[in-house]
Amino acid sequence: MEKHTARETKKLLSDHCPELLDWPSNSPDLNPIENLWSILKGRVEKQVNKLVLKKNSVTVDVFCEIIQKEWEGIEPEIFLHQEVLKVLICISIRVDQH
Repeated sequence: MEKHTARETKKLLSDHCPELLDWPSNSPDLNPIENLWSILKGRVEKQVNKLVLKKNSVTVDVFCEIIQKEWEGIEPEIFLHQEVLKVLICISIRVDQH
């Protein structure tokens, strides 16, 4: 599949930015939804493991309740902080490679 690039955007950036970094269009490190699913998965696994250690059964209803509770408990600040940090790290790595 060919990745999308806009000539006008590239021209605008080259006219106004001193140096452009080569950046993959499908960078998994910077995919916000994948990172969000990872946060949710970790929280759900933690709660399920607690129930299993207590020898409680994890029914579909219990599992759905855990997912809903953990989804609602994800603070936007945590997610935003992680995303900003990842972008800064990736930019730093890419600048160092140039």
